[in-house]
Amino acid sequence: MGSGASAPQLGEVKGIPTNAKGETKKKFSAACEVHGKIVMAPYNAKQMCVYDAATEEVTSVQVSEALGDATGTSGKFHSICKADGRVYLAPWSAAQKMLEYDVATGRSTAIDISEAADPTEPKKFSSVCEACGKIYLAPFNAGKMLEYDPCTRTCTGIDVSAAVGSAETSKFYSMCAADGMVYLAPHDAEKMYVYDARAGTGKAVDISAAVDSSMPSKFRDIGAAAGKIYLVPRNAPEMFIYDPSTGSGTGVDVSAAASPGLQGKFRSFCAVGDRIYLAPGCAPQMFVYDAATCRGMAVDISDAAIPSASAKFRAMCVSGGKIYLAPHNAGKMFFYDPVFCMGSGIDISGATDPNQDEKFESMCAFDGRIFLIPAAAEKLVVCKDFVADHRFAPEGARMILDQYQIQLELFQQTWTPRLAAAREVLKQESEKAGISAAYLLEPFLPYVAETAPRGLGFGDAAPSTSFVDISVVMFDRETGLGAKITCPRDHGQGCAGVDAVDQTYRRRATHFVSWCWRYTPQHVIGALRNWCRQSDAKAANVFLWMCFFCNNQYRIAAATSTAQLKTVFESNLSSIGKMIILLDDYLSPVYISRLWCIFETYVSVEQSIEPDVVLPDCAASKLTDELRQEDNVLVMLKNNFQSINVANARATVPSDEEVIKTLINESLGGFEKVNTTVKKRLLPHLTQVVKGFLDSYLLGDE
Repeated sequence: MGSGASAPQLGEVKGIPTNAKGETKKKFSAACEVHGKIVMAPYNAKQMCVYDAATEEVTSVQVSEALGDATGTSGKFHSICKADGRVYLAPWSAAQKMLEYDVATGRSTAIDISEAADPTEPKKFSSVCEACGKIYLAPFNAGKMLEYDPCTRTCTGIDVSAAVGSAETSKFYSMCAADGMVYLAPHDAEKMYVYDARAGTGKAVDISAAVDSSMPSKFRDIGAAAGKIYLVPRNAPEMFIYDPSTGSGTGVDVSAAASPGLQGKFRSFCAVGDRIYLAPGCAPQMFVYDAATCRGMAVDISDAAIPSASAKFRAMCVSGGKIYLAPHNAGKMFFYDPVFCMGSGIDISGATDPNQDEKFESMCAFDGRIFLIPAAAEKLVVCKDFVADHRFAPEGARMILDQYQIQLELFQQTWTPRLAAAREVLKQESEKAGISAAYLLEPFLPYVAETAPRGLGFGDAAPSTSFVDISVVMFDRETGLGAKITCPRDHGQGCAGVDAVDQTYRRRATHFVSWCWRYTPQHVIGALRNWCRQSDAKAANVFLWMCFFCNNQYRIAAATSTAQLKTVFESNLSSIGKMIILLDDYLSPVYISRLWCIFETYVSVEQSIEPDVVLPDCAASKLTDELRQEDNVLVMLKNNFQSINVANARATVPSDEEVIKTLINESLGGFEKVNTTVKKRLLPHLTQVVKGFLDSYLLGDE
């Protein structure tokens, strides 16, 4: 008969009358979807109920032929599964036969089960599933597992005594199938039973990794995900994971959501991707297990249920990648979004009494809709997957906004302290990071050549282009390196170059580099290559603090004072403790005319840091040419060295020059003291470098 109910509007929760009397307790035990129809297995209801999701009609299906001569009518069927357009109902107490129902034709057939159970026995089969085209029923009080072949319409009893042990009743509560194998979760049975539907052989699997085999009511549900089998603990202290590829099992601690000694912990299982979800019965929280990381966590469900209440949720399902929990004693349906790791209660009071106990026994999902199967609830409840659809009825829209605000506040309370701590860690990492020498020696020049626009002398001429010119391209505010990346230091747009390169090229700085931007890549790369060779260092293990890469060039011009730069420089030099001075030329190095370079050398003396001084091969070639052409090269070298004078040194930014020179005069003893100190520091290094060159030159062929 048709229900006459109108289709639920988008975002609405709708109650649909069924064929069961409203006062009947536990009307239906389970349900599944076949061809767009929701088929509900009657427990205490007199008839099976079929809801057509397209026409909104409810149809009753007689099940009397499966009841036989049973005098009682309660507890008819306990579970349901679908296979090849048909559904199969597992007989519990009142039903004496399995019921097969063809959804397309509406024809039902009663299947004899006497090969595995006494038809009059109570609580015969607890669960049903399909594997390799056959139907399997899990024995609860039945003596054997039942195998039914729809093709030959024959039944076979499968001996499971290897797993049962001393348990004569309440053997297995749930079952599942995966890759041609059938798995039975032990209730009072001592072991899990695994049956190969293709080979017709079975075996018992030890579960002691998760529970004492003698414990009653061990596991409530079972499911397959990511190639493994998961057993949901009812009274067992841990979840059990079985790996079919190795034949071994592991216990998983669920204490994040439920204490080991708690009875009736979890009721149901579902999986999305690599994550496993357990619906809390008496457990105060939902349990989520990440199979990829082997870690578990608890999810707060207090927006839908009192955590300390019993039998909160009876079933769960997935729709649109989201998790839905059917309220049994809980006041609301619970919704959880794995993407945002956020959950909320969904008010269904418009369709059922939220204060009623034992509301829903099962649920399923189809075509963006959730179906709550009534137990004590008067109606089948149909609701739209709210969050999956962006078109809402006003009631649904208000609910979404209200829940968003609640969850946002909870989210902020939970994450704000963690975010602050995490950001501080990344800020410090960024401030102490150095650029890999390997980056400068390998991908840096190709990057510059590829990104530079025509007309700047880049491309093939990149080695002879100064870093001043390169910075124009490299730190362009629209297309530059890191221009669109959030800075870990101040969280604004645009980060330091060192934060924009691959992690391979970024690590805590090992050496501070003193140099100047008027150098070219030829100078810098050549000098660094020589330094790596001379010091026997692997470029991949050397990370350089260079202002060009390590200061945020998107901020430095507008927001960084000279005093701040000085503080950053001194702090980094002190914490790194090693310094490399890059010179571009033997006779007239640019370095000794640049104020920042002279100042950095002076500070290295103050901090007792002995630098390495290094030049590129092109400087040696130039000096060789000078020696051939000039007679007074050593005099030129001496004059240039003695010309080091802070007073005459220059900085690119005039304010830097003014501040540093004022600092030298007022705090560091004046220009002469700094000049003398710097000359003493550079002299032995320059002498050693020049001597090495002369040795090579005098002993050479030319």
